[in-house]
Amino acid sequence: MTDKLTELYENKLFRVRELLPDIIETGLKVCNKYFRKDKHIVLNVYASYFQRFINSFDSVDTLLTDIDKNKPFRCDSIALVLRASLLDFLTILYLKSYYEEIKTDLGVNEPNYNSEFRRLLSGQIRRSLMISHIDKESKHFNQDSFKNYIDSVYKKYNYLFKRDSKIDYSNPAASLIDSKPKDEISNSDIRKRLSDLEKQGRKTNHIHIYSLYDLFSKYDHFGTMSILLQWMDLNEKLEHIFWSLFYLVDGISFSMEHLRNDEDIEKEYKLIREHCGHLKGVVFTKSIYLSEEYKKRKSK
Repeated sequence: MTDKLTELYENKLFRVRELLPDIIETGLKVCNKYFRKDKHIVLNVYASYFQRFINSFDSVDTLLTDIDKNKPFRCDSIALVLRASLLDFLTILYLKSYYEEIKTDLGVNEPNYNSEFRRLLSGQIRRSLMISHIDKESKHFNQDSFKNYIDSVYKKYNYLFKRDSKIDYSNPAASLIDSKPKDEISNSDIRKRLSDLEKQGRKTNHIHIYSLYDLFSKYDHFGTMSILLQWMDLNEKLEHIFWSLFYLVDGISFSMEHLRNDEDIEKEYKLIREHCGHLKGVVFTKSIYLSEEYKKRKSK
């Protein structure tokens, strides 16, 4: 592994670190404006996605500090942050494909956007309730606390539960409309859907996105590949990081498209798209020149 950057990646790193704070600052303004009010669950989901992307960018921005000097190991932590964000974005691409069918009035049959969205919401609840159910075998299990927990979940997300029966506290997950593992949106579901869209001529770039997600997964799950990646050339590591940011700005943009229909964030929407456009340009370019005078002036 070499920690010495080429001129291209030294300049790209400089520009990315210039642009990220602008995206983060504008994004946080949107979060502060939006989260003051209680919204419909669909809007709250996209607001949560948006906030997760902005927080991810903020973490990456912090970890990029001195990465080219004496902190190259921070790439490993950045990989873990971006892995979660890339999966968020792949899920958004999956949902967006069904959302576009609604917008174009194709009259498609189930599964459709609403049912897929419900599957997204139900999956984590089902697993959470199953874990709580297993906890019943523990000596620390408290029946009253368990029931209160189930009741609170039902009260918050009652539209995800079957309405023709009462909750079975012995197996609460069975009361969900989407109550089985196959009812969840899996990685294979997302991959197949996006692959089918590619075959239909709809560009998704999912293969490259999945390759980045898979690469960063090696950091999350230790193995022989994890060791290899730890010693990867710093220029190559930054290339993977920058391309991840390139795709994630589309996740930011799509999330904002939902929010701007419900909140006056048009100024922030235009501004953040401008900043994100500059970032994508920096990542995409194969040649970038920054004078030493410019870098010294901007570093002050």
